Amino acid sequence: MLPDGAQYPRIFGAPQGNSTDPPSASLDRRLYSLDALRGLAILAMALSGLVPMGPLPQWMYHAQLIAPAMKHDPTMAGLTWVDLVFPLFLFSMGAAIPLALAQRAAAGEQGWRLHLRLLRRALLLVFFAIYAQHIAPHTIANPPTQRAWWLALAGFVMLFPALTRLPRAWSPWPSRLCRIMGWLGCLGILVVLNYQPGDGIALLASRIVRRSDIILLVLANVAWFGGLIWWWTRGRWPLRVAAMAVMIVMRLSRDDSGWVQAAWDWTPAAWLYQFRYLQYLLVVLPGTIVGDLLLREQNSAGAWSRRRAIISSARSAVLCLLVLALLIGLQARRLPETVLACILLCGVGEWLFRGPADDREGREQAVFRWGSVWLAVGLCFEPFEGGIRKDPATLSYYFVTVAAACFLLAGFSIVLRGLRPRRALRLLTETGQNPMIAYVGIRSLLAPAAALTGLESASRAVLATPWQGVLRAALKTLLLAVFVAWCTRRRIVWRT
Repeated sequence: MLPDGAQYPRIFGAPQGNSTDPPSASLDRRLYSLDALRGLAILAMALSGLVPMGPLPQWMYHAQLIAPAMKHDPTMAGLTWVDLVFPLFLFSMGAAIPLALAQRAAAGEQGWRLHLRLLRRALLLVFFAIYAQHIAPHTIANPPTQRAWWLALAGFVMLFPALTRLPRAWSPWPSRLCRIMGWLGCLGILVVLNYQPGDGIALLASRIVRRSDIILLVLANVAWFGGLIWWWTRGRWPLRVAAMAVMIVMRLSRDDSGWVQAAWDWTPAAWLYQFRYLQYLLVVLPGTIVGDLLLREQNSAGAWSRRRAIISSARSAVLCLLVLALLIGLQARRLPETVLACILLCGVGEWLFRGPADDREGREQAVFRWGSVWLAVGLCFEPFEGGIRKDPATLSYYFVTVAAACFLLAGFSIVLRGLRPRRALRLLTETGQNPMIAYVGIRSLLAPAAALTGLESASRAVLATPWQGVLRAALKTLLLAVFVAWCTRRRIVWRT
């Protein structure tokens, strides 16, 4: 391990001292900007799945899902806000890895226990991927029946005793009993949904693992490997960049006969692990680099002057404009104009971020600069592979979305720290602290509750046009956010 922060060039605003040092006691208990980014990702995911399919403009859907027929065209280049959702969530997870592991290491937890913790979390996410897919109403029955709605709700409810962080004041036996009952309930629902007369245990298990949520399965794979890579390269971010370079080279060689192709195609169990999922480490590992920056002690200069408030507002505006320029320009395929606009906005941003007044502004400057670097890489890759695409994902897609995540994270940090409209972003931050309830609730709480109460049919009758359908989707998403925030405030948080 290299000694101190000398290995971090100052251009990136690296922390002083080794990244494995204990986090300062003055570090905020939660980084609300990271919670807000995660909350934005999960609520945007909910909204994108609820908008009417077909009648809206193309920018309301994945760029490769062509409206109005909603047919997948893998040759169509472009980037929409829907395409940003998954990378934002992955980036947030990557940034959280140093925050979780470094604090445990600082508390004296041994390395082998941290490795075991990473493996346990990955396996829990695999189970979560299988279970969440099974309790989705349209997986139970398509179209869903009354039985499907009720089973989906029951499956959702069973996750609370299985995954909720139980109060420390509880004695061991009630806690264990609650946990056991929750897990038995989840397993019982899986058996009910998959058992057929004559099934043995092996056949039933194979039928259960056959269906899983691909998003959560990718999360499980990159969470484990991303955590391992961070641990092995902690304090040495250039090694993490080198790991990304190796992934890029393997990706470029995957179609040529040889050991790379064999490694790419090998899997002990397709339902558990596939090497292609690890491409998303190109999003997670940059997140861990930013997470190292977030780990440091941040000293504030105190109350803002009018000048600082104006400059911070201008910084937030530039960060927002950068994301909008990428979405509008890349989707419209106005590439020269997009590149020039990004160069101009990054230049203005560099000027605005100069001379940070305190450590926290220095952190925001560093995140902005890392975003500018990844943006340059992503735009240089844009002509490669036929233009930026999410499905199948191109190299440009990984790096451009990482840049957007950096800009949004820095923007949330400015807004929450300096301008302090905490209440305006409270739903985002509290949803971001409890993302798995929100993720499963999209399909297994919102949809069954709306169908069983009659609200779905009533809202469709009142809000019938396509854009009214968007309003209906936004109201459902807001209800989901309110429910998750209510759970968070009462410390009902799922451990995953």
